[in-house]
Amino acid sequence: MKRILFFLLIWLSSILMATSNVNADAPEVGSTMRIQYNNLRGDSYQYHVSSFDIRSIRPYWKGSLIDGKLKYKLLLGFEKNSSDIAVLDACGDYKISDMLIIRFGQFKVPFDRQFLTPLGAMQFIERGVGGLKPFKRDRGVTIRGNITKVFLTYDFGIFNGTGITKNFNAKNISGENKQKHIFAGRVTINPQGEYGYKLALPDEADEFRTTAGFGFATGQQNNDTTDAVTYCFDVAVRNKGFTAMFEYQNKHIEFPIKKTTTTGITVQAGYFILPKLEPVGRYSNQKIKNGTTTNEMTFGFNYYFAKNNAKLQLNYTLLENDYTSDENKRDNKMQLLYQLVF
Repeated sequence: MKRILFFLLIWLSSILMATSNVNADAPEVGSTMRIQYNNLRGDSYQYHVSSFDIRSIRPYWKGSLIDGKLKYKLLLGFEKNSSDIAVLDACGDYKISDMLIIRFGQFKVPFDRQFLTPLGAMQFIERGVGGLKPFKRDRGVTIRGNITKVFLTYDFGIFNGTGITKNFNAKNISGENKQKHIFAGRVTINPQGEYGYKLALPDEADEFRTTAGFGFATGQQNNDTTDAVTYCFDVAVRNKGFTAMFEYQNKHIEFPIKKTTTTGITVQAGYFILPKLEPVGRYSNQKIKNGTTTNEMTFGFNYYFAKNNAKLQLNYTLLENDYTSDENKRDNKMQLLYQLVF
């Protein structure tokens, strides 16, 4: 009942905003649904796993006010293995100029290309193990914009350091030494014009585009006393049906009693052999200093019925975890996913 009332409230608010005197554009309401089949085998599984799942349902509501100067977005998540509704994004962008936009609320911490790419626009069903995701979504404020049109973009901000929490009154409370927050930023260079944050690019891969990005983040992780310093570098290119991306990440964490460094590498590519059929391949690696090394190789096919709004993805993954001891693990999984945006 609470869920029904929640969506009715959104619908009524949309009508009121669109018909009021705040110069609002008609809001856009929709949802992304991802249905998946998993076939899992290996040392990590006591038994062979074969299952059909609803991986996620993510309703969204977005629009603009004040003649387009203020854009807003609300993204919810009904996620696998969770019976609760998660508020993923709840944010607004106020545009002063192309060079200066203020974003506030809860959203993804600007860092690496792989995580900033929406799941619905990925070339693979899951992100690679080299995507360390040291900081995910959080609450805060950033300044962002484009310099020299879209040749150079920037995004710098400060966040709570608490991550997503169901407690809307969650606060960053000072510890014994200092108040801790996340400071994060990202800069991209787009020599041929805007590249955006999509890796699956049906009907767009023929146009020549390149991009390079650098991200950094430092501060507390997961609302505890852990200090993390991270940086990443990524490049991407597309031309004549071919797309590719390389990404390197480095995460240094200082625990109260020890330090650790983790590096991640992801290399992936795809090529449209037919206008709607794209074979893809990826190698991803995560290495913890004096700890576990994880290697992942994934091969697959994407078929785009209606771009990313309706597509079928098939992935086969080989995963190796090499521990410092002799207890290494070898797994393989086959996944089939159907995505529908409506």
